[in-house]
Amino acid sequence: MNISTHNILFYSPDAAPLFDASIKDPIGGAELRAYNFARYLAHIGGRVSFMVNKLSVKRIRKNGIEAVPVNYYKAEKSLLLRIREKLSYWILYRSIAPYELFLKNSEFFFIKPSFVCAFGLTNNTYKAGQLAKCIGAKFILFIASDEEINFAEIRHNTKLNTSFEGVSKIISASDTIFVQNTNQKQKLSEMFNVKAQLILNPIDLTKKFEIKKEFILWVGKSSSYKNPLLFKDLCKLFPGEQFLMICNRADDASFEEVAGNMPPNCRLIEHVDAEEIESYFAACKVFINTSDFEGFPNTFLQAAKYGKPIISYKVDPNAFISGSGCGIVCNGDPSKLQEALGHLLTDEPDYGLKAENALSVVQKYSIDEVGKVLAKAFV
Repeated sequence: MNISTHNILFYSPDAAPLFDASIKDPIGGAELRAYNFARYLAHIGGRVSFMVNKLSVKRIRKNGIEAVPVNYYKAEKSLLLRIREKLSYWILYRSIAPYELFLKNSEFFFIKPSFVCAFGLTNNTYKAGQLAKCIGAKFILFIASDEEINFAEIRHNTKLNTSFEGVSKIISASDTIFVQNTNQKQKLSEMFNVKAQLILNPIDLTKKFEIKKEFILWVGKSSSYKNPLLFKDLCKLFPGEQFLMICNRADDASFEEVAGNMPPNCRLIEHVDAEEIESYFAACKVFINTSDFEGFPNTFLQAAKYGKPIISYKVDPNAFISGSGCGIVCNGDPSKLQEALGHLLTDEPDYGLKAENALSVVQKYSIDEVGKVLAKAFV
């Protein structure tokens, strides 16, 4: 396998904070997943680029990956760059792309990717797929959540404001599709007649932070489907415990609802740099997820890496929790959140067993193992 002969582009506009610490925008699991995959491919010799929506400088190189901003976010272009763009277009791309398309995406064309990777069924992903086809690159799609392909009863997904027709266009443009869990694989087969490949979410298992037991942790966005208010309610039921919410602002209204009337035993942090987020997992007693749906939460892996039991309100992809015994799944019953947390805080032997199970199950998600599966797509 000679991956070094290929230019691999990860098209992930919202991933800028992973490269530029001066940018404090929230990132999600899809961006972290893309970054971990890109880092592995660069480590084994791939020429890897990351296209993001903005940077404070022209380019940033980190862990063997070159991050570049998309053209139309630049405040201005130098005369030299404008001349380069026009010459490149007339010599190389006039026969395959309209000038307006090239002009808005010249960085994409200059990278000359052999493979384009995009995450989630979004407008950005559709654009990446169309550009990939335009220049003859292979388009690799990574499904980001169960909900984005949930069209079993209706043809318009009101939770994510996506349509069956729009999603179908992205899927049909894909040369390879990777899913995070068996449920996504089944839905793609049933609804879109597509065979997808299962690839586990990756994590670097190198421990960087001291393990402590200081608080009960919640991490996510203020979006309604993440149900952050359930966690606030839980805090009130355990006044003797300390709780911590790391809650990225999805929008002002939802965030203010979370921030208002915060229980005295709960601390709220709006933003944590990606390089530091694991320190909070290392310091927590228990990690709690209250989402209605996910793809595969990277937070599960970050908690398990440090041997922290997980309580999940609903989600359990690939039976990560129930199959390994690393936590408790509440099956959408809010009262069971209280019961589960009370149990883990008082039953020390079971807490220890679930902590050991977490350390065990996370081993198969090591980037060194998952990356080998990924690399086969780039030959």
